[in-house]
Amino acid sequence: MDFLRRRAFWVPFLFGAVLWLAVLPTVIIGLEALHHPFWQHLLIHHGYYPWIGWPPIWQYPAAKTLAAQLGGAGLLGWGYLRAKDTASREDDPLATAWATHGSVSYGSARWRKGREWQHGLSVVPHTALTPPPSTPPETVPPQPALGGIVCGRQGKQAVLATGDLHTLLIGVPGVGKTRRIILPTIAWCAAGGEALVLGDPKGELASWTTADLTARGYAVLRFDLRQPALSRRWNPLAPVIAAMQAGQWATASRQAWTIAHALVGQQPLGADNQLWSNTSETLIAALVLAVADGVQTGLTPDQQHLFSAYHILMTHAQGTALDQWFDATFPDRHPAKEAYAMIRTAAAETRQSIYVTATATLRLFADPEIAWLTAAQDPAWPLGRSALDIVEQLTQKPFAIFLVIPDEDSTRYPLATLFLTQLIQTLVDAANVKGRLPRRVTFLLDEFGNLPPIPDFEKALTVGRGRGLRFLLAVQALQQLRDQYDKKAEILSGTCQLWLYLGTADPDTAETLSKKCGQKTIQTQSTAQTLGTGGARSVTDTYTSRALVTADEILRWPVGKVLVLQQPGAFPGVLPAPDLSQWPIAKLWQPAPDTGATDLNQAVLTIPRYGQAKQNALGQPLERPALKAGWREAPLDDVNDGTAFS
Repeated sequence: MDFLRRRAFWVPFLFGAVLWLAVLPTVIIGLEALHHPFWQHLLIHHGYYPWIGWPPIWQYPAAKTLAAQLGGAGLLGWGYLRAKDTASREDDPLATAWATHGSVSYGSARWRKGREWQHGLSVVPHTALTPPPSTPPETVPPQPALGGIVCGRQGKQAVLATGDLHTLLIGVPGVGKTRRIILPTIAWCAAGGEALVLGDPKGELASWTTADLTARGYAVLRFDLRQPALSRRWNPLAPVIAAMQAGQWATASRQAWTIAHALVGQQPLGADNQLWSNTSETLIAALVLAVADGVQTGLTPDQQHLFSAYHILMTHAQGTALDQWFDATFPDRHPAKEAYAMIRTAAAETRQSIYVTATATLRLFADPEIAWLTAAQDPAWPLGRSALDIVEQLTQKPFAIFLVIPDEDSTRYPLATLFLTQLIQTLVDAANVKGRLPRRVTFLLDEFGNLPPIPDFEKALTVGRGRGLRFLLAVQALQQLRDQYDKKAEILSGTCQLWLYLGTADPDTAETLSKKCGQKTIQTQSTAQTLGTGGARSVTDTYTSRALVTADEILRWPVGKVLVLQQPGAFPGVLPAPDLSQWPIAKLWQPAPDTGATDLNQAVLTIPRYGQAKQNALGQPLERPALKAGWREAPLDDVNDGTAFS
């Protein structure tokens, strides 16, 4: 029955119907004018309703001839229009897909029409955005039909991207990325029960939405690098420690290398210093594995953190002292000792350079606030928990994680990158339990272009989409992606199937957006006139191409409008993007000030760390614990699955 949806069927059908209805009154009037007995019979007995006595008309040859003529005319008209339509489609085989008509020789781009917004997007009445319940619920069932990225509004209806589409949001400061797109998106995702990870440079997202999210039953967590005293504490070594305690040596090693790569990979070492980058990464991975094994090092759980790793390096970074410490602390084939093996082979001068480079990387954890923040693990974090625990938690209720990352100071950016790297990997591992997370997790990363590159982020976008992870990346210009991700920037932007544009000052970004909108065919008219007594005047119509929206028009984009580019298969469109104050939910939101911050400058003095594990409660020295029972020599392959440590 697909033919019923096609114009090729309905145009001939309606033409034939109109033809029949137009001819029928003529036939009736003709019968009356001739005082035909049949018409008189119908008039007397049935009134002016000829169809009541229609069947007897077929006994007259004239009626049969007329019916045949009308039927033939209808079929002829249908055949003509059908043939014309088929010929047009042969000339332009994509006319159906593009819904274009007439001359499109120079381009078929056009603006998206009203009902076409429902293709790949959802148009939902804003009344569906209901206030939170008076009492926070124990469980929060997901409602995928409501959880969507806000693309704009049509009257009193919200246009949402509710599918698993990654979004690239482009807008310079002042055009309203936060108030026109991100804050309304939080409201709709919260109504849909989606878990949220929110990049919040100024802390304003947490200020506006924490009360609403809490009332909806969310577990609200805050990772604050601007004011760490307001943050829940996070120990980057928690996943490594958990893997070591479970005997999952391969997992512990992988997590340790992830930490080292995330930290060292952010340092401006340059191409000429790749050696120092690789070797310092190796040393940091070895220190992470060392600190994570409290049995061998004698470190208590509250001493297993990167502040201790920093002190181990500072204490033994002279000559071969660090070699001796690894030899005395760990048996052969221990993951930490294996990772340190490459450092052992370096010459004395090279080794000192490696120590200096690694120390420069770990010095961040000597910052009193960062040392306090990363020296303990809040149990509410999903990081460091098993995949089954995370699946169970997400089944019951969602979480909302606010990443307060100062955009004016890049000193602590490596921590933000490391946190996101671990969080994404943790959620992917949880999704692998059943193939997909029980509820979608949406990352709304404001000022993503200012963050240092996240390792293998292009793979995270590809892998995450099918596992229930959705990303919105907010940048000021495409050049920010190129600066951070180099050649991978094209992969990142290409993986985002939905682009939302509010404004830019970058000509290259404007040119790219203009090209993505495409070319349209326009008709131009030229006039030529010959002067003189016998002068002639001629007018010529020609077709040419024009960008649907030019680069300079992109640069002059009006505030309050959003350009929507959805790929593949959709025309570009423009929607109003009202301010948060014009959404009904804004009446229920009130920004709340941050409270509870304390001075952490002296907190570093009370943090348990390496070097303080030598006394018991009575102040007596502690003996170093014996080597872990069960150690044996084994091939290196055995180390990967943990059998060497059984």
